[in-house]
Amino acid sequence: MKEDFNIEVIKDFYLEAPSPFTPNGDSNNDLYRFEAKNILEFDLKIFNRWEEIVFSTSDISQGWDGNVNGHAQNIDTYKYTVKARSIHGI
Repeated sequence: MKEDFNIEVIKDFYLEAPSPFTPNGDSNNDLYRFEAKNILEFDLKIFNRWEEIVFSTSDISQGWDGNVNGHAQNIDTYKYTVKARSIHGI
C-alpha cells in the first residue's frame, strides 16, 4: 500500500543551552546565557537547591553572572526552566 504525504522541515531557528558555567571573571563562560536564532518569546528562571529563584529574564541576550543581589553564589547545582517560542509559533 502506497501513501503520499508532505513533510515540512523548518530549520531556521534554534535554542541551545549553555554547558559549563564558571563565573570567575576570566571572560570564559562567565555568563549562563542561551544561544538562539529566531526566537520570538523567551522566559528563563534559575533556581537554587531550595527552589528559590536566583535569576529570571525574558531577554534572551541577558545571562546570569552567578550573583544574587551583588553576592557571588556558592558552587552548587542549580536548576532552570525555560519557555520559548520561535518566529514560527513552535
